[in-house]
Amino acid sequence: MSSIAIYTYLPAFKQYGANAKVVHFLGKTKPWSYTYDPNQRRVQGNLQEASSHPGYLLEWWSLYSSCVLPLKKQEHEDQPFDISVQEELQPQALPGPPPLSSAERKQRWEQGQADYMGMDSFDNIEKKLAAFLK
Repeated sequence: MSSIAIYTYLPAFKQYGANAKVVHFLGKTKPWSYTYDPNQRRVQGNLQEASSHPGYLLEWWSLYSSCVLPLKKQEHEDQPFDISVQEELQPQALPGPPPLSSAERKQRWEQGQADYMGMDSFDNIEKKLAAFLK
């Protein structure tokens, strides 16, 4: 189930939404983009961006703080690991493939294999267009 109402059929959501096992947080803003206060069980940030159902965001943080953080603490017990009252997560960058040459990128683009999440993302295309249109 998607966390955004646009992709959810409302009557089905009302009937079965409480039984959801997996929620996909679509869009740029992910749960770890927010700050969570575990003492007050509150998420801080622009909840309008999060989803039309902020309860799922709160549930994500609740599961993270009760199930994942204890494992992280255990894993890093010999190193200082501070769980502050408000923890902010930063996504970890994974090593990517080596950069493609201009010819390889063009060939992939023409074959319908554009890198929409990387070099060929909307933001990068928009920047390139803005530079040419100046």
